Amino acid sequence: MEFEHVIYEKKEGVVWLTLNRPGVLNALNRAMWRELNQAIDLADKDDEVRVVIITGAGRAFCAGDDINDLATIKDAFDAKAYFKEIAGAVRTG
Repeated sequence: MEFEHVIYEKKEGVVWLTLNRPGVLNALNRAMWRELNQAIDLADKDDEVRVVIITGAGRAFCAGDDINDLATIKDAFDAKAYFKEIAGAVRTG
């Protein structure tokens, strides 16, 4: 599976997920959270994967959430959908 803002590489049972928006210090927007969630799901379903390592392209790992993207949240329904993407990516187990 190929993503726009997350690079997925598997080597010898290790999945490397590289956040790839170096121009904004890998700030996480809605699309990137969705891709990160999908990439983690992909790794989780692969019996060969033993560990997932998340790193960032460029000079920063991650600046946090993209403030400009957060400003586009329209209402409580939209906020719930946005934060559902985040919850999927930072789940445990």
